[in-house]
Amino acid sequence: MNSQKHDETVIYRYIFDHGLKEGDPLPLQDEFALMLMVDASSLDSAIDVARERGVISRDATGGLTVKSLRLIPDQEWLSFSHSAKMHGKAVRTELVEAKLRPPIVSADDPVATDYEQAAHEALGLEKGDPFIVISRIRWLGDPASDDPRIIHRAFLDPKRFPETFLKDHDFERESLVHIYNELGYKILRRKDAMRARGACLAERNTIKTDLNGSVLDLEQRTIASGPDANESFVLEYLRATYWKITFDFER
Repeated sequence: MNSQKHDETVIYRYIFDHGLKEGDPLPLQDEFALMLMVDASSLDSAIDVARERGVISRDATGGLTVKSLRLIPDQEWLSFSHSAKMHGKAVRTELVEAKLRPPIVSADDPVATDYEQAAHEALGLEKGDPFIVISRIRWLGDPASDDPRIIHRAFLDPKRFPETFLKDHDFERESLVHIYNELGYKILRRKDAMRARGACLAERNTIKTDLNGSVLDLEQRTIASGPDANESFVLEYLRATYWKITFDFER
């Protein structure tokens, strides 16, 4: 068993990965430790911080309960925000795009075309159907520096979201996971694949720099169940691209 102390993000990730809502119970500390293959005592500080923040509470019997999802810090799946905090740097977010549009089809940019077509297919949309695209650049530290950066492109089926979805939210500040929870979706699991490759034309244009080095890609499908449905489906197709891949991002 690993006796190294763990921070509170292990608790937040468990809540997100299991689609827990406010009032839902968490495993007892010993059970939680077994699931993570760590010593129970190594979770003491993580539990204390999450309780102080108001995210979880402990009842008279010692059981842990989700108290407030809104108090969880913004958590992208790879926890870029948490990694930045560990390095003592701030994260700045720039919203590039939040709109309903058809997939990109461009002979000049086959990489972007391929992943947008993959997202369209994963969401189960019919040919010609538009999808919601939310694209954000996140900078670690000063955007003018050579600090690590990431671009997230989330693709969503508009039929699963309110018509006013894009107007109702501030995507520079809000976590999509929180929004899914508020709308009643339960995240069941995530399927992902990562690989290194060269930067594509669209990415160079997006960040307005001549980038010729390798980048790290993440393609992730978020599998969920809806508020009124028992079947599972792809709720979100995420394309994330990291620059400066030597950066120690958190998984």
